[in-house]
Amino acid sequence: MDRYYLYAIAGVPEVALPDILGLAQGQLETVREGDLLAIVSPIERAELPVTREDLLRHETVIEALMAKRTVLPVRFGTIGSVTRIRERLAAGAPIYQEDLVRLAGKVELALRVMRREAPPEPEAPRATPAATDGRSYMLERLRETKREEQERAELTKMVTDVTADLAALAVQVEQKFLISPRTLLKAAYLLDRESMDEARRRLATMREASPELAFLATGPWPVYSFVRQLAD
Repeated sequence: MDRYYLYAIAGVPEVALPDILGLAQGQLETVREGDLLAIVSPIERAELPVTREDLLRHETVIEALMAKRTVLPVRFGTIGSVTRIRERLAAGAPIYQEDLVRLAGKVELALRVMRREAPPEPEAPRATPAATDGRSYMLERLRETKREEQERAELTKMVTDVTADLAALAVQVEQKFLISPRTLLKAAYLLDRESMDEARRRLATMREASPELAFLATGPWPVYSFVRQLAD
């Protein structure tokens, strides 16, 4: 069988792999191409449905690898032959090498900022005699669009200001604003591992200063959001 599940990419030299099993009880091993290593385990399945058990095993392996060295985590479900994995390493070598240096000693902190209470439903447009003609209707819609844009800009600025101290601690930040009426921010912060305690302190300060908001933080995680993805 020439089918392997890929967990992460690392640089040479080889380091002893953690004494744990991979998906489907597969033994961890490495595939080398030049100065890069792919950490893999053999697997019989050509496709992998997403299950909680397999997701947890995937994450457990990567976190165990992180404890020993810098690795670039690969997203769940990547399967290939030894030849295909070597081709992937060769094609992405310059970027992988740069990311291994850039992300050394780094972890990811995930954060969602939510309103504790759902915002009121927007008022339905009021019907007026003047709104029965097309021009008046379009003017009313334009005014409504401008109000919505102003509200979104104000909310984005508010949550940016609220989380500014945490963002200042990060090496890099990935942010998506106003995901839903209640979810104001979904963010990933790239932090030095040694900065996690300070990040927790800043989160505590943010919670005290903005009790109307919920700050849902998890981590430290592998740096998924900051590894540059190559097309297969």
